[in-house]
Amino acid sequence: MKSADLTQDCVLAAVRQRLADHHRLYPIIKVRDYLWEYVLFAVMNDVIPEYGPHWDYGSQKIGRDITLDIGLEISCKSGQIHTDGRIKISSSRLSRLSDVEKVKNYLCTVKTEDYIACLSTKKGDTPMFDGEPQYLYSVYDAGVFDYQNMTWELFGKDSNLRGRHASGVMVTCTKAMGWQVWYYLPTDLALFSAEINPTTDWAVPMALPVYQRQGKLAAEDLFRFS
Repeated sequence: MKSADLTQDCVLAAVRQRLADHHRLYPIIKVRDYLWEYVLFAVMNDVIPEYGPHWDYGSQKIGRDITLDIGLEISCKSGQIHTDGRIKISSSRLSRLSDVEKVKNYLCTVKTEDYIACLSTKKGDTPMFDGEPQYLYSVYDAGVFDYQNMTWELFGKDSNLRGRHASGVMVTCTKAMGWQVWYYLPTDLALFSAEINPTTDWAVPMALPVYQRQGKLAAEDLFRFS
């Protein structure tokens, strides 16, 4: 598999269509986590089935959300778009490791995924349809996690771990959350990225029932058909 296989037009078009289909039914519920895993798995099954994609729902295997018969592994991540040009994504929880040195050694020595397929949304709980692109679909080579060449430091009263790379990649591990790993990835390091707005990507607009939120517009006011 080449990196371009996740970025070719047919894959992007299928992702756009499935996000649009989702928001026809659930206009304000974002696609993330397991739902994003399923969307990408279904897309790969539809348009590049020759790689033999497999998805084990709820497996919690690190870096192995989607595995391919050709021996590669894809991690599906939900991210938040930050104003500093980076995407923040949560990764694994390394609670089985007892101290900070073991956490750092694990990150520096253990190979996980081959590619990261990230579907990011704006930071915070913003309304889904405000006229702006609501998702950023981006694909990263796992090589961006150059742990060996990061500058490591402890921070906070709990001696949390943070690694910084000259490329702008940053990783933090929060002790109080069972060594929860967070990644901060610059968007310009992605192999590919595309903005997606389900309200303008629909092939065929579908009429929706009114969904009234207190102090918000009704659903038919939020959707803008071309």
